[in-house]
Amino acid sequence: SRPKKFSILQGDKQRSLNRKNDGAQLFLDNDLQNCFLLDPKISKVLADQILRDIKMLAGFNLMDYSLLVGIKRRNFEVIDSSPTAALTKTHLDTASAAAASASPGPVNPIARLQGQ
Repeated sequence: SRPKKFSILQGDKQRSLNRKNDGAQLFLDNDLQNCFLLDPKISKVLADQILRDIKMLAGFNLMDYSLLVGIKRRNFEVIDSSPTAALTKTHLDTASAAAASASPGPVNPIARLQGQ
């Protein structure tokens, strides 16, 4: 299947395409129907990176933040197929974000976990 791209915004305004999407377009907030379970180590690396980014942006008095995270499905498994609790098991393949501390530039959490 084609990769899907989502634009997710924080806030109380929920957005949706409200039409069938062939995968070539950008999906919006409400179009993301699955949750992603991440390995705890990868989740911590990603959360730590986001916190460093927030501190750096706050230091420059910037409020806008864009985060690009690539998620590649491997070992796909439906844990609960009910509409209210649709969870899918995925693994984070790569995630890049601008670093705010001593290691500026893109960060690959997987390489970081492996000590590279």
